[in-house]
Amino acid sequence: MNTLIRIEFIVFVLLSFSSCVREIDIDEFDVEQQLVVNAFIQSGRIDSLFLSSTFSYVKTDYIDGNYINQLGVGGAMVLLINNDDTIGSFEEIGNGVYSYVGDDLEERQEYEIVVDHPDFKPISATTTIPAVPNIWFANHPEDNALYKLTTKNYLQVILDIQDDGSTNDYYIITASSIREFNFPDNPNVTHIYYWSNRLNSKSSLIEIVYSSPSYNYVQNNFDWESSAYSPSQKEIIFSDKLFNGQQISIPIDIADGRWWSHTTQIHLHVTVISEEYYQLLRSFAALSKTRDQLFSDGIQIYGNIKNGQGIWAAKSSKSISLDVSLDNS
Repeated sequence: MNTLIRIEFIVFVLLSFSSCVREIDIDEFDVEQQLVVNAFIQSGRIDSLFLSSTFSYVKTDYIDGNYINQLGVGGAMVLLINNDDTIGSFEEIGNGVYSYVGDDLEERQEYEIVVDHPDFKPISATTTIPAVPNIWFANHPEDNALYKLTTKNYLQVILDIQDDGSTNDYYIITASSIREFNFPDNPNVTHIYYWSNRLNSKSSLIEIVYSSPSYNYVQNNFDWESSAYSPSQKEIIFSDKLFNGQQISIPIDIADGRWWSHTTQIHLHVTVISEEYYQLLRSFAALSKTRDQLFSDGIQIYGNIKNGQGIWAAKSSKSISLDVSLDNS
């Protein structure tokens, strides 16, 4: 009898809760739309600037018999300023894409972007184009060789950097190679292939690695020696905070052992990025650490646009090449 009473009571409570409906009025509020800029500048050239807005949506227009997706914001005046002088502008070419027209840009110069649009608050941002320091391939100390194959058939080189002590610098390193070989049915024709290589480094200076599709802090880096799987790192990223103004050596392991017998050149590509670009990559790395966590704090993606969103950053690049000759066996 007591069991029956308890069951009836539970059913009563459940029905009581399910029948309670309360209407909650939510006051309307306006969220101000802001312009969003994404652009990276270099000495001698500028990548196209893309202008959009927060809370934007895809608008499809039927133009000249074709459906065109309007993703960006048009109708803006975009100026580039150096030392308080306007040296150029970004001219709209469609769909929120703007192309630069003006004076050439130079390393070690600070550039300000100013954007005016009738429907948004004016926005601005500054960045300085960094300079690439002296870089070269150094000899391995044990045998004086410029490259060597490790026990796992990875090719290792030593990169020397003479860092500029007058500024803080931030580096991205990638690698590629050239392969040449002949097919047996046509031995007189040499086929040349350009290949993007995976790379890694055990240097304590390395802070972040890029493994498509995410950036990770180096403590999450792939351990080549203890794993049977191939690494996928495409970039290694670090700052000069531990060696500013000094010459340093970084050992770099380049992967793709199946093809080394046909490799004739190794290229290291060193890109020096502005602090804004570096902080953006650090925020991507912080976001990557929370990807597999069910409950985590929100990560703010870095941006440096005043009164707006997005990134205005700079970079400079240089490549060095090394001829290699490996045994075909």
